[in-house]
Amino acid sequence: MSFCSIRLCLFIILVVIGVISLVFGILAFILVPKLIDKEVEERTYLGRESNGTDNIVLKMFRDPPYDIKLQIWTFSTQNVDEVINKGKRPIVEEKGPYTFSVLMHKTNISFDLNNTRLFFRNQRNYFFNANQSCINCSLSDWVTVPNILFQKIIDISIGQSFLIRKMIELLIRNKEKVFINVTVAELLFDGYEDELIKNICSKIPSICKALNVPERIGLFYGQNGTDDGLYEVNTGLNNVNLLDKVYSWNGQKGKLTNNYWYGEQARMINGTDAELFKTGLYSGENLEISFEIEKQSIATTSNIHVFRYSQPKNFLDFENQQMQGFCNPNAADYFHNSSIQKSGCAPSGLLEMSTCLPGQPRILWSNSHFLNAPEALLLKGMNLPSINDYSYFDIEPITGVVVGVQQKSQLNLGMLRGDLSITRKMRDLIVPIIWINESAIIDNETREQLQIPIRINLYTYICGWVLTLFGIFCSLIIGSIAVKQCRRLAKVRNEIFCEDKNISKYLKLKNNFT
Repeated sequence: MSFCSIRLCLFIILVVIGVISLVFGILAFILVPKLIDKEVEERTYLGRESNGTDNIVLKMFRDPPYDIKLQIWTFSTQNVDEVINKGKRPIVEEKGPYTFSVLMHKTNISFDLNNTRLFFRNQRNYFFNANQSCINCSLSDWVTVPNILFQKIIDISIGQSFLIRKMIELLIRNKEKVFINVTVAELLFDGYEDELIKNICSKIPSICKALNVPERIGLFYGQNGTDDGLYEVNTGLNNVNLLDKVYSWNGQKGKLTNNYWYGEQARMINGTDAELFKTGLYSGENLEISFEIEKQSIATTSNIHVFRYSQPKNFLDFENQQMQGFCNPNAADYFHNSSIQKSGCAPSGLLEMSTCLPGQPRILWSNSHFLNAPEALLLKGMNLPSINDYSYFDIEPITGVVVGVQQKSQLNLGMLRGDLSITRKMRDLIVPIIWINESAIIDNETREQLQIPIRINLYTYICGWVLTLFGIFCSLIIGSIAVKQCRRLAKVRNEIFCEDKNISKYLKLKNNFT
């Protein structure tokens, strides 16, 4: 074989390799991610395998593979006498965290509508974790907080005649106080006995039973080792975009009854229960978990690249609450200043929860440290709101798996002066009781399983670039060889042309001599 033939063969081989590299590189970018997405999508649904065992998604859903913690900080009022008798604003002492380890487990799981719907109850158990609490934090610590029951009595007394008010004051004398001293355990899960309720229920138990009056009063009394109701969600079997979409709660389909909130939109049952999301969130579209969350940034959690979602800053603005029907038209006016609180609604940044709670206590929900709320709500002794008070969901976009969560909130009590003599010198107030950080981080085993499609996607991406760049490199070499060959051929042709021209001149001269 001649040298020219070898060079031609090598050139053809280089062309073939370059074309193949480019084709496979482009396919790696386009085809492989789609195949991965399709495989993930087909496997992402709540269901059972052919042998009757739970599939991997249902296993994760039944027993969430997360390190879940509930951290609580208390606000203890330090100047009770000044608040009651001099109309001063409370000075609070913030203490915590009191940390609880949380175990979640789905019970009463059943399927319906050809396995496209799932019914379940979500049971939660809380265990105090002294090692992860602050050094001097104990559930036996005493705190001074507003008396929720006393505020209900204030509500009853407002607008009553002088005689009725005096009867109420006589009834509660030495039994009810504006502020109470309780242990942290009593404030949270254990609850505390109220003397007035105890006396009434012991004498007329039928009234307490009819009104569903609890034996003890606590912010989370009766919620340890229990569930929050029966849910109906989509399994995602036929459409992964509907995975974990909530259709009903405690038999209420589509929307809550008129006992909840103050408008139709607020009563709608929307979104997911915040445990599962659809796959393929590459565009970072907004998600819904009874309220809308939006992509804020790209972050790294547990060495996994995630999309960080959170509530919009204007989530609890007056205009949004009013439009959606969360505003109580009979909301108490705590500030008598329209720049702080508009009439017929809680102040911006706060959500009145009374319709959702037994007995409708004037509990107001907010972000921790009144983030995105008027500065007038801040009390002396509170930490100022900061970037650390934002809540977020970290979601891996390929699988839609929640990698980490930080949900921060605060429970506050609206306190009115009312018409009783004991509170006549008080001012109307919103007083924080506790703030909460509910956090969850995925466990190591699940993280490793989650890394498989992520790594395949990454390696495919790298290989795609390598093959594409190699194909481009081969194309450049082929191009340079072709250019060089063209120049060489042009040079040869030019030389031949010149030689032909010289021969023509020679023959012409020769003919002239002859």
